[in-house]
Amino acid sequence: MKRKLKNSCALIFALLLLSMLFSACGQPASSPEGPAAPTSASDYPTKPVRVMTPFDPGAASDMQLRIISKYAKPHLGVELVVENVPGAGGQVGWNQFSTAGIDSYYISCMFLPHVIVMPLVNDTEFSIDTFDPIALWNTDPSAIAVANDSPYQSLQDLIDDAKSRPGEITIGSGGVYGAHHLLIMAIEAAAGVTVTHLPQASMNGVLSAMYGGHVDVGSGNTTDFYQNKDNVRVLAVAGKERSPFFPDVPTFEELGYEGIVLSVDRGLAVRKGTPEDVRQKLEDDFMALFADPDFVAEAEQAGIVLTPMRGAELQAELPERIDFLVNLLRETGALKE
Repeated sequence: MKRKLKNSCALIFALLLLSMLFSACGQPASSPEGPAAPTSASDYPTKPVRVMTPFDPGAASDMQLRIISKYAKPHLGVELVVENVPGAGGQVGWNQFSTAGIDSYYISCMFLPHVIVMPLVNDTEFSIDTFDPIALWNTDPSAIAVANDSPYQSLQDLIDDAKSRPGEITIGSGGVYGAHHLLIMAIEAAAGVTVTHLPQASMNGVLSAMYGGHVDVGSGNTTDFYQNKDNVRVLAVAGKERSPFFPDVPTFEELGYEGIVLSVDRGLAVRKGTPEDVRQKLEDDFMALFADPDFVAEAEQAGIVLTPMRGAELQAELPERIDFLVNLLRETGALKE
């Protein structure tokens, strides 16, 4: 009797083990890259989508992204949650995004020329191939500005002083080798001057340094300067045309500096390797959001010039943009060989 009971218990135990084994085999394996992405867009999204911005709260890029997030739910079907991972002009956040794994619920801001240039001059975890563009929403020309109490009334005043005092004029920007630093390099090359670049942790840092007299000049976005228009004087804008927010301020090309056209192009991207139909759904949803009349009205009130572009269109443009920036960096000796 005891032997039969013992055999029965052993049989039941064996059956339980087999049941657990077959049950485990039926579960999907997690991706070694990170959270598993949906295999199709038919059931996406079912929970909030997180979007990483590599700049401080309150910066122009953060401000714009929070306006986008306000209007996201009617178009995406879920909330868009903004996460700030600032530092090193964006490099800290993009490094983190590149190592976080492929996850369709975690997307990133993709700013040009930053994500092209930084890996060409620094050792970074990310490269342009980290990103699969969703869409661009804004082109924000770079500009040179000073605090209201600055003696510089024009770009020519600044250039003349820089020529008389080589290396003594200090210009702040929100990081190294972003569009604003590239503008400083372009001015030095075109005007034949030498200045001292003092990179700050963010554009907010640049503005604080300007107001405190810690830098003579700031290089930044027209949007940042527009938000602070009562405290700054913009000397020149690096757009093809004058900014609608500073219609009395000339462009660099108007002032004789041909080819000084630089901007921050702001967009969104998924990690390369995300299913294409998921990326395409996000592209369609965000392009619809960027055309939403309520969003457009609030964006314009905030000084955002909307220039929506589909991710597929941007992807086709990237080789030409990369060639231009590689040549610029090579000419200035900044390209990492």
